[in-house]
Amino acid sequence: MIKKILLLLAVLQSFDSAAQCASAPGLSSISRTSSSIGVATPSNSPFHQLEYGPLGFVPGSGTLSPWFAGSSLVVTGLSGSTGYDFYVRDSCSNGSKSPWSSYFGYATTCSLPNGSPAPASIPWVENFDQNFFTPRPSFNGPGGLSCGWIASPSSGYSWVPSPPFQAINLTGPAADHSGRSKYLFADRFGAFTPNSNAIIRSPQINLSGATVPVVEFWYHMFGSQIDSLLVEASVVGSSSWVRLGSIPYNAALFSQQTSPWQQQVFPLTMFINQTVTVRFTAKSSATFPVQARVAIDDIRVGQANGCISPSSLSFSGVQASTANANLVLGSSQNHQLSFGAPGIGAGGGTIKRFSGTSTTILGLSPNTTYEAWVRDSCGPTSFSAWLGPVAFTTSCQPISAPWNKSFNGTSWVPPPFNQAGTWPNCWNRPSLGGLTYVVGPPPFSSFNTGPSEDHGPAANGKYIYLESIGFTSGSSGSFKTPWIDLTPVGIPELTFWYHAFGSQIASTLLKVEDTAGVVTQVWSATGQIQTAKTDPWIEVTVSLAAFANKKVRLQWIGSATSNFASQAQSAIDEIDIHQTPSCPKPLNVVASSVSSSSVTLSWTVGSSPWVVKYGPAGFNPVTSGTRVTAASNPFLVGGLTPNTSYNFYVKDSCSASSVSAWSTVLAVSTTCTAVNAPTTESFQSSTWTVGTWPNLQGSISPCWSRSAGSTAAEFFWTVGLGPMQATNT
Repeated sequence: MIKKILLLLAVLQSFDSAAQCASAPGLSSISRTSSSIGVATPSNSPFHQLEYGPLGFVPGSGTLSPWFAGSSLVVTGLSGSTGYDFYVRDSCSNGSKSPWSSYFGYATTCSLPNGSPAPASIPWVENFDQNFFTPRPSFNGPGGLSCGWIASPSSGYSWVPSPPFQAINLTGPAADHSGRSKYLFADRFGAFTPNSNAIIRSPQINLSGATVPVVEFWYHMFGSQIDSLLVEASVVGSSSWVRLGSIPYNAALFSQQTSPWQQQVFPLTMFINQTVTVRFTAKSSATFPVQARVAIDDIRVGQANGCISPSSLSFSGVQASTANANLVLGSSQNHQLSFGAPGIGAGGGTIKRFSGTSTTILGLSPNTTYEAWVRDSCGPTSFSAWLGPVAFTTSCQPISAPWNKSFNGTSWVPPPFNQAGTWPNCWNRPSLGGLTYVVGPPPFSSFNTGPSEDHGPAANGKYIYLESIGFTSGSSGSFKTPWIDLTPVGIPELTFWYHAFGSQIASTLLKVEDTAGVVTQVWSATGQIQTAKTDPWIEVTVSLAAFANKKVRLQWIGSATSNFASQAQSAIDEIDIHQTPSCPKPLNVVASSVSSSSVTLSWTVGSSPWVVKYGPAGFNPVTSGTRVTAASNPFLVGGLTPNTSYNFYVKDSCSASSVSAWSTVLAVSTTCTAVNAPTTESFQSSTWTVGTWPNLQGSISPCWSRSAGSTAAEFFWTVGLGPMQATNT
């Protein structure tokens, strides 16, 4: 009984001692350098002890300082550009110890005394709960970032510490990941300049000591205007950034603010023993994002735990039966690639083992979509998680040149109004909204843009032209042909016909892509070329000699001067790839001067002598027309009839046995001769026609002229018939 009483008294005494030693008050800072942090306590207790460690460390796992007297202590031997948590407890006069205080987060400086950078060492942790991360103080205030962190831009859509200044329940997380208070997130504030990308860069981090360095972090992406989160890394001093991976918006994963945070790990094995910075780019689908609060928290850079997956998988050089798989290394140089039909799943289909950062897949089927996954193999029984799926589609079998396309086949169908329609397999259009290439003629022809008909001789012929589709913003469109094998034609040449009538046409580019992925621009045109729908198409000739014996595909890129352009219907027709002629035909035939009885012609390509053939509009140069030999360029054709429409053709004579094809036709009308007075005009001949809607101007005799009357507000002369319908004029 006596022992029990003594034990009870001892327990009561211990409770009494603890009650006399209250929790230690919080800490404050007194100094910091790149390797030390000084802290102070307001406690009056005679002795104190610190526990410190990386941000977010679990108390009991940190470093204990010796007990110290006085109110402050400077902790040394720390890493630069790094945040730390500190806890303090007191030793009371009765010999008891107080509970530990709450955490105090602080950071070392990012510079040495001489001003040079002080990189962090690994493991490096940032949870944004240290004192230097401060939230926005006002609607336009940016808040504060710890040294080494750089946000770009600094306002608009930019990165700031939480908590948010404004509560928006349609975007962002409900709380931070670690259960404390702060995280970093992209938000809209300050400047009203539109921007869709917010970039934040970490301090410098030295990866020495890690055999498989990684960056891992937690992220939250709730918000309908979020597009993706891009993560990159760069060696300090380099201007190039290596893409570690991109996390796309996932509405199912982040359906509300309380959706759980997700963890991502990216390898940094390409930067072993180097000093790097990591940057995060929040991307929005809007130019003024208000529902795009991408958030990150609890970042750690250090040695990998377990077998880490490659951080990205992509495909290049995709052909009819082959594709190149490319990845960013995870934990190992050895990998397994799984690929097959869409839906096959990780580890299904064909498994290919390979080493390094790329491999070529053989034996694929043409014009087929595949799904692929990849994982690292760290040992006989040690594998990373699968990364994927990543889809790729093989191309069609290359078409052998010579090859041409007139777009008049039954597989080319003009679409209904405001629709993109469908194209045959193996032709590619990256976008089917906004400014898009579609099959013409359009269902409703515009009077101020586009051609009046196709170039070819077929009735109701078709062509390709640019059209604004789907009420979607967009100022450029493009299309690619199937792959074409140029080997059979020796020295290849391309011709096509081009029409560009429309005040909002900005440019058209032609590029050639080879199977190595090299893209070369070979032709361009700027602005409007024709000035009326009925103006003739122009022929474009492009040498493809630089691509001889290669497989290529052609890409046309058309652009307009503004979004939603309604007057930008540039058009393409009659694409032809063939052997370059041994005697090229003259190009760019133009009339430099015209009179009532003569036309002066000029052209490019060739050397004297040339042959010129002319005749009435519509004549066939093979069977008719007047033939003359031109010893010079320019060349004057005389003896013509006034006020008459003529067609002119030119061909080159390269040698006695080699002549070119006829040039593209040039249509010219001679001018009228002067009329001797007295003269009369009754306006009754067939050259005077009455206008009908929408061409109310009608037509007048060719030797008369009038102002254009190009807008509805202008007055213009027209041809009348019978009494006027208006009663007062």
